[in-house]
This record gives sequence, structure tokens and C-alpha cells, in this order.
Amino acid sequence: MNFGRGKKLVELAQLRNVQDESPTQSENQEENEGTISVLTTSQAMRSTDDPYMEPVPSTSNAFRGVEIRYEDSDDSIADPDFVFNEPVSSKTGTHRTENVTNDSSSTTSDLEIANEPPNATNDSSSTTSDLEITNEPPAVAGLSLRVLKQQKKKMRNTGQSYKTLKGKEIPERRLKDLTPCRMKCKDRFSLEVRQIIFKEYWQLGCYTKRSSYMASLLDIEDKASVRIRTEDPDKQKFRTKTYKYNLIVNGKREPVCRGCLLKTLDESDNFIKTVALKKRSSTAGTETDDKRGKKTPKNKTSDDTRLQIKNHILSFPSYESHYTRKSTSKKYLPSHLTIQRMYDQYKLSRPSEQTHPSIKIYTQEFKKLKLSFKKPRADTCFTCDKFQMKIKLCSDEEAKQELMSEHQEHVQLGDGAYKEKALDTNMSTTDDTYQTYTFDLQQCLPTPMLKSSVAFYKRQLWTFNLTIHDNKTGKSYCYVWYETIAARGANQIASCLYKHICTMVPPCTKHITFYSDTCGGQNRNSHVTAMFTWVMQKTPVQTIDHKFMIPGHSHLEVDTDHGIIEKKKKKTDIEIYHPHDWIQLIKSSGKKFNVIHMNRNDFLDFSSLLKGPLVLRYKDTSGDQFKWLEKRWLRYEKEFGIIFFKNTLDRNCDFQTLNLKRRASVVPDSIPVITNQPLPISKEKKDDLISLLPLIPDTFHSFYNNLPTSETARNTLPDVFSSEEESNN
Repeated sequence: MNFGRGKKLVELAQLRNVQDESPTQSENQEENEGTISVLTTSQAMRSTDDPYMEPVPSTSNAFRGVEIRYEDSDDSIADPDFVFNEPVSSKTGTHRTENVTNDSSSTTSDLEIANEPPNATNDSSSTTSDLEITNEPPAVAGLSLRVLKQQKKKMRNTGQSYKTLKGKEIPERRLKDLTPCRMKCKDRFSLEVRQIIFKEYWQLGCYTKRSSYMASLLDIEDKASVRIRTEDPDKQKFRTKTYKYNLIVNGKREPVCRGCLLKTLDESDNFIKTVALKKRSSTAGTETDDKRGKKTPKNKTSDDTRLQIKNHILSFPSYESHYTRKSTSKKYLPSHLTIQRMYDQYKLSRPSEQTHPSIKIYTQEFKKLKLSFKKPRADTCFTCDKFQMKIKLCSDEEAKQELMSEHQEHVQLGDGAYKEKALDTNMSTTDDTYQTYTFDLQQCLPTPMLKSSVAFYKRQLWTFNLTIHDNKTGKSYCYVWYETIAARGANQIASCLYKHICTMVPPCTKHITFYSDTCGGQNRNSHVTAMFTWVMQKTPVQTIDHKFMIPGHSHLEVDTDHGIIEKKKKKTDIEIYHPHDWIQLIKSSGKKFNVIHMNRNDFLDFSSLLKGPLVLRYKDTSGDQFKWLEKRWLRYEKEFGIIFFKNTLDRNCDFQTLNLKRRASVVPDSIPVITNQPLPISKEKKDDLISLLPLIPDTFHSFYNNLPTSETARNTLPDVFSSEEESNN
């Protein structure tokens, strides 16, 4: 806000001996303490009798008490160096609106930087203030120069007031009062009709539409007669054309004078001349489009250069996502690539060129190709790949059709699993006693995670995260621990599920359905089964279903959660020094994430049940062989040790029964913990971690120095199975 201008107006008003304020105005000032009183010249610029009168010169009586209220303005008056930052709208970049109260007419008008659209419907008894105190921020303060130009262009084409980039104030377009003319336009057109024409004209909002409409109002005819006013040929002016002007009222063209047209639409004389000249220059008498801004810039990147960039990007190997290929055509590049690296390779491939297009142009072409650097959880389905290779190599048409039919059947199984999960999710949203969850173990998180390239060549401590996604509420529960706390096997997965059922499942729940992939070492095994059949005896839950997706077609909601965490991990500037830092990173990935830190006492040895009240059997109650890898649906009810199973997710098929209960066995009251001692790591891994201590703050040195080691501990890969098929074969 330009408060200096307001102070000058106050001083000027005092010098001119402004009359005392009215009682009403004094009361308003008492109610609004801490306001700034300034004076406006709006009354001098416009007559109160008619809002569409032409501006009149200012007089000494034009300055009346006009109160402009600014909140918290005391500091700006007390301190001459105070800079008032006017709040700016996040959408339009405009400043807040203030109220201006004029005591002479007892009307209120809006004082604002944001220019209002043309308002020609004001009653003749009301007045509109022209005073605008502007403090428009420069382009670098928030909006780019291009955006500011676009905003000003829109204001200009809709008749709003605006400020040019050089600071010049351009007033808004207004309907003007007509003066008597020979065509009696003032008597033929009422104020209401002219207001409607004015409003609809400026609502076009486009220079081309305005000029086309104006051209339709012009009739150009040859001059009927020529009268020579002087004999001097240099001073003779021969006008060869006659212009006739019209207004369209209710679909009928009404002839008007030039002044009526200009004042009704508030257009400039030069605008009409330009439109008339373009119409005369056209053979068909039509208005041509505006050609401003259509010239090709000198620095524009040529089409050939863009084609070269496109071909260079396509030279990198890309692949489809197996999970989302039905809903998107996006392809993926290897995760080690970045746009910067690809751009550097592009410049190296053209050493003879003195100048290269910018990385911004390279990025634009990259985005057009619908590429991404995301690495899918599994590249493709192993079974689908085998079918496609067999179909490709098969020469017998009959055998090929049979292979295609088998492949289609496999794909339909995958789609059926997704539909089954959707049914369970919908059921959980309508029934409070029904819960649906998906769970999976995230890729191992390295600790520490440093920016230094040295860390890429060192063995690191692994942090584990089992995420359980609530399909009903959309929340995700992350159970986190690191490798000296516990391993990442079947017992650990079962312990996380047990803790979730006991602490996070609503007490009114009667039926729980879990979905997971088919990884046998983690999800589909006897340890998890022992946990489920035991927890049924300890909770009010009546039924637990564990359903398995089709290998290669097992994208779950929890995988999306892991993608969000991985994205946060990739883009974060925070360096991870301790496993607890991963907990903070997961929490910061989104409000839906709830992190539970797992301690050693939380991991229970459910395999001990198979040595006591349960026994692992390989035949079901019908005498058929029981194969874990073939099961798609396991159900647990209140009878301890009895498992109902199906080899399909079809609800119409009957369950079969597997009895794991040992004769004369008793259900134990508790399950022992796996161990109370920290798990050791290999000596080589600890040596690598110690070598990274110079890059880690001293606060965490004791944690790494106290890590236990063992000569027999092995350095295993962070992820045991690269795909579900490998874990099942």
C-alpha cells in the first residue's frame, strides 16, 4: 500500500479546510479505531447525478471525508520505514478489497486492486469510486512475467482496469452518456438497452471476437458525391468511402451515429479505424484474425531438432508395467536413468554442434512420450512371458490357438482375483463387522542412507517394513524393525499380523479378510496358518479368510503405499543415519501412514505350535495330498487346528478341510518370544558400517559400535525372492 500518498492527501485536505464530518461518519470512525483517513478525487472525476457523465475538472469542494480502513495500520504510521505487505490472493494474485465510504452521497463502493468487470447497470443515484491505491507485486514476487501478461490481456479484453508493466493505470471501460445528434440516438435507445449491449459486448473477452463483431456493425459504401473545397491539389482530401454505423437490437440493425457507437461500447476511434481498414482490405469484406504474437521467434527450437531429441529418448530401452498396462500406455525406463543423465548423453552424442537445445526442451519432449523412471515391483508375469514365448515360436496353428486359450484363461484368473477383492472391499464399507486388509513386506531399507557415493559400495544395515492396508478406511499401518531386532521370515510376518489383529482391528469385527501375494516363505506357510488358528481362540472374531492373488497379477493397495514411500525416499534431502529415521520418513510420506515400532518381545515363535498342539500334515481329511502352493483361499474358524481351503477364489466352490490338531492336545495360553537377544550381523558388514562413521554424526556412533557380530552370520541379499514365481518354485 502506498501510505505516503494517503498522508499527502490528508495534508492537502487539511490545507483546504475540509468541513467537519457528519455525526454519522464520526460514529463510524469511533467504532473503527486505528484506521487511516484519506481523501479521494472520485467526486471531482464523476458527477453524482449521472454515473456515465464525462469527467469534469476538479474543484476545491471535491475533497470530502472518505475513510479507507486498513487493519493493523498503526505500525505503518508510527514507523516511516515500515513496509506494508498487502495480502495477495493465491488464485488471481490480486490484493484484498477495502470499503470506501463517501459521506456526501452515503454510498459505499469497493476499492480494490482486482479490477471488476464492466458494470453498466448502476443506478443513476449511485456513484463508483475511481480511486485505486495499488501495490502490485513484481513478476518475481510470485507470478511469472508470462502469467502477468496473460492476466493483463484478459483484463484488457474484458474491459477491466489494469496496470501495464510500466506502471501506467488503464481505467475500466464504462458506458458513457449520449449527447444530442442528428440521428436522435439518445431518444431512440434507452439506457437499459445500451447497458445490455455494453455488457454483452465486453463479455466476448477476445480481441478477435470484438473486432469481428465491430466489423459486422460497419457498412462501407462508395462516396455518393465529391465536392472540391480548394484548388490546391496538395491540400485536397478525397475520401472515397462512406462509413455507416449500426447497433443490433433484438436481431435488428439500427443505424446510429459514430459517437453513439463509441460511447455505447466505449471503444476508441483508432479501434474502429483499424477494423474498417482490415474490412476494406479484404476481398470478401470479412475481418481477418489478429496477427499479433504470431511471428515465429528467432530462438524457437526447430522441428528437426525436436525429432532428434525424440529419437534419442526412444533409443533407451523401455518396458511396460505389468500391473497398469490396461489403464495406461505409459512405459518405464531403468531406474538408474534420469533426465539429466539422458540429456548429458544427448550432448555427448553431438560433439560437432556448437549449441544444444536446453534441458527444458529435452524435458518437454520426454513428457510427450509418456515415459517414467518408476521401477515396477515385478517386470512381467512369469507365466504370461512363457505363454507369449511359446506362442511366438509355435508354428502349428492349432497348437498356437490352444496356447492362446490357456494364456487367456490365466489372465482371466488374475482378473477374477481383482474382482473378488473389490467385492470384499465393498462389503467392508457397508458392514461394520466386516474388515478387509491387504499386506506385504516392502523392499529392504538401507541404513545409513547417505548421499556420498562411498556408501553404494558398503554393506549396510537393513530395516524392514511390513505394511497392512485397511481397504475400508484407506489407512496404512507400517510395522518397522531392523535386522538385529528380528529376521524377516514367516514368524516375523505372523507376529505383525497377530499384533495388528489384537490392537488395530475394531472390537465389533466378526469377519476379517486378508489379501496377499503368494510368496511361500512369508505369507502362504504353516507358521502363518498356526498363528491364525491360535488367534481365533483369543479374539471375538468369528471368521478369518486369507486369500492369495495370482502370481504376476498381484498388485495390491499396499503396493501403492510402498510406491509413495519409495518416492519420498527418492526425493528426500534428509540423510538416514539410524533405523528410527525411517520411521520419521514413513510418517512424513502421508497422513494415512501409522508407524508401529516392533520390539524383540513382539516377535513370537508360532512355529512352536507345530511342535505342540498342532502337527503338520500333508493330506486333507479326504485323503488327498495337500500342496501349499496350490491353495488360493484359506479359512479359519473357532475350531482350533481346523483349516478350510480352496484351490480357487470362486465363491460357488465348496471348501475342503485340513486338520492340523494333534490328538489330546490343549490350546496354549501364550506363545514364547523368538529370542530376547539381539541378532548378530557379519563381521564384514560391521566393518563396512564402522568405515562410514566419519559421514555419520557422533550421536549415532555408539549404536553402530555396539552392533553384535558373529563369525557364522551370513551376508544375505536384502530381498530373498525377486518374484513370486521364484519363491513358489
